[in-house]
Amino acid sequence: MSGRARPFPPRPARRAGLLEATTSRLHGSAKIAVNSKKGERANMLRTVRGHRPSAVVVMVLTLLIASLAATGYAGLSGPAIVGLLTLTQNGAGADVVFAGQCKENTAGFTTNVFPFDVATTTATSLEGLNLPGVGPSGCLSQPGGEELTVTTVVRPQFLNTGTSIVVTTVVLLYVVP
Repeated sequence: MSGRARPFPPRPARRAGLLEATTSRLHGSAKIAVNSKKGERANMLRTVRGHRPSAVVVMVLTLLIASLAATGYAGLSGPAIVGLLTLTQNGAGADVVFAGQCKENTAGFTTNVFPFDVATTTATSLEGLNLPGVGPSGCLSQPGGEELTVTTVVRPQFLNTGTSIVVTTVVLLYVVP
């Protein structure tokens, strides 16, 4: 093959009557000329903003952050810890055993939550349970010991026998101090 090779396939020949758009930069504006099948021409002038976000975008982001804070998820951070969670009634509290993964590493802990009633706990009420001082080492920090919160309980994998709860898939996130 002689000469320079083209990086793209050759352009097809233009046909009369197809839409054609051209752009040009004019003092911070983009001018777009469009030719239609009937030969009519329409010019539209659109202003291109600088790097300032619009007032609408700022307002939407503010409302989003406020709604996250109202639902209780604003103070949470990753990495996510996913695994099996078991709670067993022990007097007025419950023994918690977790076995799962964080960043493809094994993560596990045992703790006690007090007061806690296993018999009346549902999948929805389990979400939001705080587990202080149980963050596994090497996940968020090397020493571990951070506070975790149950953020997601997969409902079809939730089983409450009245004296113990087994959730085969649960997601825990770190509480941001």
